[in-house]
Amino acid sequence: MEGSAEWARSDAWVLAAIMVLGRDEGSSLTEVVAAGDAINHAILLENEIEQAVRRLLGVGLISTSQRRFFLTDSGRTMAAKRRGGMIGQVDHLLTTLRRLPVREQEWHLEPGELRKAVDGWHRRATAIAKGGRRRRPAGG
Repeated sequence: MEGSAEWARSDAWVLAAIMVLGRDEGSSLTEVVAAGDAINHAILLENEIEQAVRRLLGVGLISTSQRRFFLTDSGRTMAAKRRGGMIGQVDHLLTTLRRLPVREQEWHLEPGELRKAVDGWHRRATAIAKGGRRRRPAGG
């Protein structure tokens, strides 16, 4: 989708989550869901994630490999320029994204993939709340 489409706040939210993680080895969907929740105290919806990933791939800010999300050089450059607290960063990123044309690259979640990621994050968050060790969930 190109042309009249506009960048959405959820596009910037997903990008901010990937940027906050900033892992050279990439980030799993569970990690992106957790970071998104930390930023906005809410869980991203399936359509928000799919749209954001398609758009961020389309403009070359992220890449994906083996269901992990990576910042590209352009994405790292944008990350270095973000400002503010967590919500402020989303606002700043949205302003920056709106200077770019919306382009999309094909990408979809697998059936049940988001549910599995959200469940993994909820298990991890529950363990943290109970004073458990911070561990990465299996497979994520």
